[in-house]
Amino acid sequence: MAALQLSIIVPTYNRLPDLQRVLGQLQRMSRPAGLSLEILVSDNSTEDDTQQWFAREQPAGMIYHRNAQNLGQYNNCNLAIRRAQGEWVQILHDDDEITPDYLHALQPYLTDPDLVLVTGRSIFVGTNAAQVQQQHDLRLQQLKFTYPARLNGRHLFTQTLQLGCPFIISHSLMRRQAVLAAGSFKEQLRYTGDFDLWLRMMMRGDFQVVDAVMGNYHLHPGNQISTRTTRWAMYMESYCHALYYLAPLQHYDPAGAAAFRQTLSREVPKLRFISGQLLQNRSLSRRLDTLLQRHKLLARTTPASLPYMVLNALPAELGGQLYRGLMNALPA
Repeated sequence: MAALQLSIIVPTYNRLPDLQRVLGQLQRMSRPAGLSLEILVSDNSTEDDTQQWFAREQPAGMIYHRNAQNLGQYNNCNLAIRRAQGEWVQILHDDDEITPDYLHALQPYLTDPDLVLVTGRSIFVGTNAAQVQQQHDLRLQQLKFTYPARLNGRHLFTQTLQLGCPFIISHSLMRRQAVLAAGSFKEQLRYTGDFDLWLRMMMRGDFQVVDAVMGNYHLHPGNQISTRTTRWAMYMESYCHALYYLAPLQHYDPAGAAAFRQTLSREVPKLRFISGQLLQNRSLSRRLDTLLQRHKLLARTTPASLPYMVLNALPAELGGQLYRGLMNALPA
């Protein structure tokens, strides 16, 4: 019987030292019997010495592809997934790490035809790591996860849509055909494309979490959400796709959808303020307004919403200046 194949995709952009570290880990890791590996490096038109390094070193067992131009994070991943030959794929970002034997814990689950994603534990390291790890662990508690556990996809859909995403893309193995059938990553998203894809995959199968550390997830100033502005944008994007998936949630869990609508309505004043006076992103603002109108979601007045309602009532620039001044006075 032919060995099961996993394609490990390493997207990279201008981070050669990090790339060299993770490729070294891939070369040294323990490979389970019966699992064939394909390692694909997808260079998103880097401007450093990545191309020259590959031409000079020609690391064994690795396939290098360079895009003629920068295609964006998710488009780069989508094209690499289409090139991959494995039944399973892993998107291992160049700035993250793996433990040497992580595949041994995951391999027994890869032959289960009803699973579409297999993952384990991640360790956060770097800037604000302790705080982020605490928030991550709290989310796992709210979701009532145990390790190991098989998670019903549709039940997980209702849970994570309301409580947030508990998985790390670099440390998750995805069934390639399920990714393609779900439509792959949405290329117009910037921050939440992995969670958005997983929500669609949850409708196609189950997820498995194993009691094994997959590796380190690095937090550093180069992360996409390392500034307040990018965190605001991620918050906006997350809210928009929560609205987008409210209709299927209504189908699977009407009571849960009604409660979730109440939760979302409390955020409307804050969202409108962020989109209109802080981000000044017309495209994202139009998308938000369209989704709010579609679901007839009105702002709900609560003590937490009052400051944003007051700021929204001020002239746009004045409200934004006041809020930015307050934020600048607080720690990042």
